[in-house]
Amino acid sequence: IENAQLYATERKRVNELVALNQLTREISQFAHFSELYENSPELVQQRLGYPAVALWLADGDQLTLQHISGQDQAPRHSLMKIGPNQVLITQQPVQLSGPLEERQTIRENKGTPPIQSVIAVPIFRSNKIAGVLSIHAEQARAFQESDRVVLETLAMQIETASERIRLFESSEQEKQRLAAVLNAAADAILLVDQDKRIQLVNIAGERLFTDVNTRVGQILPV
Repeated sequence: IENAQLYATERKRVNELVALNQLTREISQFAHFSELYENSPELVQQRLGYPAVALWLADGDQLTLQHISGQDQAPRHSLMKIGPNQVLITQQPVQLSGPLEERQTIRENKGTPPIQSVIAVPIFRSNKIAGVLSIHAEQARAFQESDRVVLETLAMQIETASERIRLFESSEQEKQRLAAVLNAAADAILLVDQDKRIQLVNIAGERLFTDVNTRVGQILPV
């Protein structure tokens, strides 16, 4: 029995490593925030088999649910938010299992809180919580310590992808602003490299040459 348990544990670790490697590649391919926020929970659920996966964004002391995968297996949102809210307060990963009380008032008829399992980990940006990644199950002891480690790794991958998207969008915005300034200029502006290949040209520059091709990438005749 002990050997079987060790084998099952090792096999789970190998499967997690394979899934993490695949998830890292897939998350790194997203080019827009909407793709990252909507698809990451779906991929985590598919690759690792968690009942429900949620991605939250933080704004000060408030959390907003961006996307949830496995809605039919997830508890109601008021229960789902218990773990992520604790992460926002403690700035630490949270792992809970058992009865979770969502109510602020005493339960009537001596009812008991619903049984839940949750792991929620912070997504840090510049030492501040930018979001929370969480997994949920409507039963006790559904997750292990290794699941928390996996989730923390994925949270770092999501923030890495977010930073890359921010840099890309910032670069695109700068390009658009530069293009607007150049095209509004009355004077011809051209930028060529050492091979006399055009790297940049504004509208006035294109109009200056009527008998040669002045598109970007073309060689400017001398």
